[in-house]
Amino acid sequence: MIFFARDYQQSLLYLNNRSRKAFFSGFEMKTFAIVANPASGSLSFNKKFRILKKASRILKAPIYGLDTTCRKEFRECIKAAAEKHDVIVAAGGDGTFSDAINSIDFERNAVAYLPLGRGNAIRYALNYPADPLRCAYKIKYGRIERVDLIRCNRIGYFFVGSVGIEAEVLKQKGKSYVLKTLFALKKIRTFSLSATLFLDGRKIHCKNAASIVFAKQPYYGYGMKILPQAGFTDGLIHIGVYPSGFLKLLLMIVLSFSAGNFMGQHYTCKDEASLRLEKRQAVQVDGDVALSCEILHLRLKKGILQVVV
Repeated sequence: MIFFARDYQQSLLYLNNRSRKAFFSGFEMKTFAIVANPASGSLSFNKKFRILKKASRILKAPIYGLDTTCRKEFRECIKAAAEKHDVIVAAGGDGTFSDAINSIDFERNAVAYLPLGRGNAIRYALNYPADPLRCAYKIKYGRIERVDLIRCNRIGYFFVGSVGIEAEVLKQKGKSYVLKTLFALKKIRTFSLSATLFLDGRKIHCKNAASIVFAKQPYYGYGMKILPQAGFTDGLIHIGVYPSGFLKLLLMIVLSFSAGNFMGQHYTCKDEASLRLEKRQAVQVDGDVALSCEILHLRLKKGILQVVV
């Protein structure tokens, strides 16, 4: 792989803002692989491929996944890449990153992210640049940190999940983001759910909620800071219970796009959480509808995932 002078100059500019210790730490000797979801985001295939080729040159990384046709096949592709390379770079949206963390070997592999999706919540949470190529340089000269994940036996590992209005919106497949938002605003007038939370021995009754969120990071897509208390490494599962009602939802959206949402009830637990719903509800995790259920059991996995930051 040829290392062009332009790449070298950009690398030097980037390193001016990084410590020399990070550069000489040996991390640059890791091998990278880019796993790209062909169905993620709104970019055309040709534009996505041009970006991926440039990122591939920066990281000296092969590209996997563009020829896959379903999620199962894509995850198998990630597993194959993870056996050959140290750092798996998920190129796509939050769902692509979720596929990566559920396909790698946690002891052998680290993960990183190239934002090519729509909402890209994980980009905000990791404080990555919006430009995928700047992300590639950040990944190349970054450091590895261990972060927590939430585990559900029926779903897998994830950062953010919820039951309620978000899952109902995500079920509207094929619609634009604007139409989905309008659907949510219409649906919230009549939507509510009731559930019981079990958190480290505590029992909490939740009534007339629009949404119950369980999270390890603060963001939804597009930079919405829905649960600002949450953190990757704080050793806690954060739970937000948010009230139903059109005006309350509208205020939450405004707050989430500004200083951060402070509405609703906030709870934490250190090890396990269970959610028992009054009736069957759809569950979304990291931007995708995962299943429908009445009971959900969650377990915190501290420091299990290696991430390039």
